[in-house]
Parts: sequence; C-alpha cells; structure tokens
Amino acid sequence: MTDPSLDAFDFGGQPSVVGGTQTFQIGSNGDDGSEETFPGECIGGFFPFMISQGSHFIHRCRFIGLRFSGITVPQGVTIENAFIDLIAGQTQTNSTTTTIVGQDIGNASPLSGFGTQINDISSREPTSASVTWSVPAFSTGSLRTSPNIKTIIQEIVDRGDWATGQAMFFRFQDGAGSALNNGRRGASSSSFRN
Repeated sequence: MTDPSLDAFDFGGQPSVVGGTQTFQIGSNGDDGSEETFPGECIGGFFPFMISQGSHFIHRCRFIGLRFSGITVPQGVTIENAFIDLIAGQTQTNSTTTTIVGQDIGNASPLSGFGTQINDISSREPTSASVTWSVPAFSTGSLRTSPNIKTIIQEIVDRGDWATGQAMFFRFQDGAGSALNNGRRGASSSSFRN
C-alpha cells in the first residue's frame, strides 16, 4: 500500500480499494456482544451480564462491543473518514444517543465471558478520542451510519503496537432514550468503512 492517505474507512460491505474505501465485517460470534451495566434494568438483576447473539440494543443499561479483525490499514496512515454502519433489526419511532470509543490497544482480542458476569466490554481501556452519535428514528432494515469516527481510528493506527491486519474494538456506551436494535445476521449487519 503506497497511498499515505485513505479517503474513507467503512466497517461495511463494499470492495476494498487502496486510497478509496475499505470495508470490514464482523467475522465471528466472539466479535460482538453486549453487557448489562445497571443491575435489573435489562436482564433481571445480573450485573454485569455478557450476551452474544448478533442482535443488540444501544440503550442506557447496556454497553455494546463490536470487534473487527483483519483491518488492513498501515501504521501511521492518515485517516480522512471512518464510519460504522448498522442495519436496524426493528422499527423504532424515537431517537437514541450513544458515545462511541475504541479500545486503546494495537490488537483487540475477541470478546469472552458470554453468559457470565465477566465485564469484558466495560473493562477495556477506551481511547481518549470519542464520538457522540444521535441516532434518528428508524425502520426495520434501514441503514444507520455513525458520524465520522476518524479520530478514534487515527489514535489506534498511530499506536506503536498497531500493525496492518490486526483487530480494532469499538464500544457504544452511555446510550440514552430509546433503543437501537442492531442485528448483524440475515438481513441485518454491522460493518466498518474506511
């Protein structure tokens, strides 16, 4: 890869093009999960409780974790744009707001502790960069694209332990208002565009 600047970065479904758009999908069940953050509000009193099912809610009582592996972006490259695409698994007439952070590490490990009270999402050290996302109302199957998260990506690829082909992790936290249900299987998906 010789292009010093990538134009767009999308965890989504488009062909990868150097200097253009690269897309990365969630690869396995261990790459997405949610964790209850307030006892009793989501799952009858367990705290925290890790869930892996490919369908998650951005909500005040949950953190959502998404891990994308095989990110072919060189260390130190300038990131111009980056987005996370979610496809709604249900209709929601109200909006919701969440904060997106990355994991402050060069190669994010798969999620673990599903079905237990291990807090593998909230315990990951966040990037100093964060992006607030106000998600408008949506219908089942509609695409929702995050605001530009290039500052989060830039912080990760500038790390000394980052190398092309490694994994990045993103956390959706502090959800407020109604839930955004994101199913990644079947007609629904999570993806990262660069």
